Amino acid sequence: MTDLYGESRHHAQLERGLARHGATDFSYTSTDTTATIEFTLDGRRLRFTFDLPDPGEDRYIRDPVTRHRRSPHIAAERWERDVSRRSRNLTQLLEAKAAAVENGTATFEQEWGPYEVLPGDHTVRD
Repeated sequence: MTDLYGESRHHAQLERGLARHGATDFSYTSTDTTATIEFTLDGRRLRFTFDLPDPGEDRYIRDPVTRHRRSPHIAAERWERDVSRRSRNLTQLLEAKAAAVENGTATFEQEWGPYEVLPGDHTVRD
């Protein structure tokens, strides 16, 4: 299985988009249930942690009409498709945040403040 940014093309998309706004030093970690993306922007370390969908949910393992179990291959394919969609949405969200700060629509603190990594390795949001 994959994680939110388990495929290198998703890493590359995110990095290209945010690098246009000055982001550097990207890192990615994941568990079975979460994915974390970290990067540096404007000299500040930012961390986003997101829940991954449970691959055992009915929407992946059962046909919505017949309620019959899907094959493991089809269930995994549907789960990975959903994770891929979420990763594209996240990339768009982060790029929009960066653009809003860059063009003055919002401040750095408004868009990124809750995700800034503080001493003690936690974020404001934590």
